[in-house]
Amino acid sequence: MTVYLLWTGAYAPGGAFQAGAILAGAGILVLQLRSISITVDSLLMQTLLAIGLVVFLGMATLTYFFNGMVLQYLPSEAGWQILVIEIAATITISIILVMLYVSLATDVSDTSADEKEAVPCSHSP
Repeated sequence: MTVYLLWTGAYAPGGAFQAGAILAGAGILVLQLRSISITVDSLLMQTLLAIGLVVFLGMATLTYFFNGMVLQYLPSEAGWQILVIEIAATITISIILVMLYVSLATDVSDTSADEKEAVPCSHSP
């Protein structure tokens, strides 16, 4: 589904954000299974987070050097260049959404644990 939304984004509504949201949803489901765990400050997550920006800036630089204008694509090469940017944006968007979920889920679980300890017992045995 993610690949379809990403590919269709060139011709119809859809694209990197929709594909990234679907991919993030799948990632959150995997996290719910507790089969893997991730941390927001891991090197892998930070690297994946930077991919979109790095690829976009790289493509802008390449098009400037080869075509004389930033992000001015040659018609014969525009398709694959835009697809590369969209794939990188999809990865970055999905990582942002998963990291947001992980950080919010961690904050909520920490807060609820603190609240449980702070509440005094009102009944006696």
